[in-house]
Amino acid sequence: GAAHDPDLQLEVVRALRNLAYQNEANCQKIAVCGGVEVLGALCEGSAHAGVVAQAVAALSNLAREGSTRSEMRYKLGWDPEWGTRQLAQVGKRAQRAHREAQQHPLASGSASHSGSHGVSWTA
Repeated sequence: GAAHDPDLQLEVVRALRNLAYQNEANCQKIAVCGGVEVLGALCEGSAHAGVVAQAVAALSNLAREGSTRSEMRYKLGWDPEWGTRQLAQVGKRAQRAHREAQQHPLASGSASHSGSHGVSWTA
């Protein structure tokens, strides 16, 4: 469904990032409505690099506000290196998904589109 559409997730996470930028009231509302947990789950579970990057940016904006930073420490184990670790993991997940798609020839036609969404993972 729509909740699992990476393109839609990207737009929603980008909007949350912008709403959280230097706006304590919005940060508090995002946190109260469960945004910290949702953004954390996207960081830890998405194979879409753009979604993870925007979610990390949104969480970074939230972390600038003291009231949400403590909640993030409690719920996510947030520290200054948390975002960097999540970004590193998305590359590993995308590479794994790509390898799995290559091992299943019948799925390769649709898997190539749903993998990295145009992001190259080669060094």
